Amino acid sequence: MMILSTHVRAVTRAHNGFGWWALRLLAPERGLRAYEALYAYFRWADDIVDAPGRDVEAVGRFVAAQEALRVGARAAEGLDEEALDEALRLEPRLRGVASVMGQALAFDARRTAAPLSRADLDRQVRRVGDSYLKAVWICLGEPLEPPGGVALLARAATRVHLLRDHRLDLSLGYDNRQPDGDGAPIPTGEWAIALASQAQAEFRSGGDALGSVPRWRTRWLLRLWAWRYRRALPRLVRALNSPKPAEA
Repeated sequence: MMILSTHVRAVTRAHNGFGWWALRLLAPERGLRAYEALYAYFRWADDIVDAPGRDVEAVGRFVAAQEALRVGARAAEGLDEEALDEALRLEPRLRGVASVMGQALAFDARRTAAPLSRADLDRQVRRVGDSYLKAVWICLGEPLEPPGGVALLARAATRVHLLRDHRLDLSLGYDNRQPDGDGAPIPTGEWAIALASQAQAEFRSGGDALGSVPRWRTRWLLRLWAWRYRRALPRLVRALNSPKPAEA
């Protein structure tokens, strides 16, 4: 158990330092440990699904094996899979979160280099954003469901991630830009402006919904989290409006 705890804490601090420190300050110890375990498991799984030069068939088998693990059809093998068991043992309500995160992994595993439709993009944003918010919410010790509208903050933050990782995603064979009338991806700058505008609207609406969150600590964390992502938007849009010729 000590080895597992050390492993998942190291992974979370290395890849999500802000999230770790925020929950270290505000979450109960059990919630922090559950967050670390869940984050480390999906960090590991996501790195396999998104590996450069991935073997599509091998990734498909991996995703199926992880689904079997999540539904209890097989036992965990190795520290990374044991992390999922530990997260669900500490916070059983995370089972639904893990299921939706698994759906997001499965979607990425099926992706091709073709431009992504607006509907598919929005569905993936909801899967990733809503499940991350729910994980944080549960691990903070909130007893009920997040109020309506607060999930918009997480969706906006997910769109910021898409802007930040655009060139990396292209190198991995993902294109999150929408197709134009001829099926080719729209120009990167146009896509970035539209995505940022949508994120700004979600940040505003989600921020308004924070007033319905009863606990001040949760409100504070979500407000700070949203601020960190929102302030990055202008810089990311400027960078992507000067794209490399291959992306134009």
